[in-house]
Amino acid sequence: MAFAEDLSMYDDLNGFAVAATYTPQGGAATPIRGVFDKDYAEPFDTESSGPVFTTRTANVPNAKQGDSLQIGAGSYKVRTPKPDGLGVTVLTLKLA
Repeated sequence: MAFAEDLSMYDDLNGFAVAATYTPQGGAATPIRGVFDKDYAEPFDTESSGPVFTTRTANVPNAKQGDSLQIGAGSYKVRTPKPDGLGVTVLTLKLA
């Protein structure tokens, strides 16, 4: 029997999710929802410090470095997409 996780929580997450616009390089802008953490810091890993956006992998299936993400008035570029293999992707970001 295949395991299917319900990831709809990343579309709202009890009010913590925010609206964003994801634009892959050379692609069309797409509205998505996810959890934005402006001050994320992973201990002892300076490459993973900075803003991150967590969303369903289905929202950003081919995310690559350099893709764009607009969150409110903030414009960001994807530094590193980190899919977990289970349906969730964390996009590490930098200001555009």
